[in-house]
Amino acid sequence: MRLALAQCGPAPDADPVAGSVAAVAAAVTRAGEQGAELVATSELVVGGYRTDLIRQGDLPTVLAGPGDPRLDPLREATRRSATTALVGAAVAGPAGALNALLRIAPDGEVDVVYAKVHLWEEERRVFVPGWGPVLLEHAGVRIGLGICYDAAFPEYCRALARSADLLLFSSAFAAGEEERRYDIYHPSRALESGVHVAVVNAVGEQGGATFFGRSQLLDPWGRRTAVAGDAPEVVVVDVDPAACRTARQQLPYLQDLQTHYAVTTAGRNPS
Repeated sequence: MRLALAQCGPAPDADPVAGSVAAVAAAVTRAGEQGAELVATSELVVGGYRTDLIRQGDLPTVLAGPGDPRLDPLREATRRSATTALVGAAVAGPAGALNALLRIAPDGEVDVVYAKVHLWEEERRVFVPGWGPVLLEHAGVRIGLGICYDAAFPEYCRALARSADLLLFSSAFAAGEEERRYDIYHPSRALESGVHVAVVNAVGEQGGATFFGRSQLLDPWGRRTAVAGDAPEVVVVDVDPAACRTARQQLPYLQDLQTHYAVTTAGRNPS
C-alpha cells in the first residue's frame, strides 16, 4: 500500500477550519499525484491543535458532524484524486465532542472512523473518550488506528497489533519533553509487536505551543525508513505487510507474550 503522511501547517487565525481544510485538500491532491492510496494527517488538523483553547475548555472549531459542509473541499479532493483520507478533527457526538479521525472515501462519503480513547490531561475539558480500538483494512493492509497519547500504552497497541500490519497514529507532539517521548514510543511499539508504525505529527506554532513535525514511518524492527522535516510536507511511503511476518519470525515478542503473569512474593512458592 502506498501511504502519504500529510504534514500540514498551522491553521490561519482568520478562518481556521476553512484554511486548514484547504491545506489538507491540497496535500491530498499532491499525494494522489504520487500514487498514494491512503492519506493520513495529524491530530485535529482541521482547525488546528489549539493548546490555549483546549486548556480553557472552549474549542470553537468542533464540526457539526461528518456531513458538515465545511468539509466539502476535502470531499472533492478525494474524489478527484481517487484516494482515501484520514483527517484529524473535533466532531460533535451524542455525548459530547470527539477528538476524531474522519475517513473520507474516494466517493466523498465521510464517517467518524475512530475517536481518541486516551485523552491527554486538559483534553478532558473538551472531549469525551472514544469507544475503543478500531481496525480497518485498506489496499490489503490491516491498519490499527490511534491518536497521539494512545501510542503511550503498549497494551492498547498490542491489542491492535495482533490483527494489524500497520499502526497509524495521528498526533500533536510539541517540542521539548514531548519530543523525547515521541522518539521512544513509536520505535518501541513497532519493535515489540513486529508491526509497521506510521505517525503524522503536527507542525508549526499553534496556540502557544511549537509542534516539531518529523512525521515518519518505522519498519517492524523499529527502524525509521522515512522522516519528514519540521515544515509542511507530504511524504509518500510504501507499506509491505510481508515484512511483519519476517520480523515476527526473527523477533517473536508478540507470539511469546503470555496473557497473564502471576506475581509472587520472593521466597514463596506459588500454591
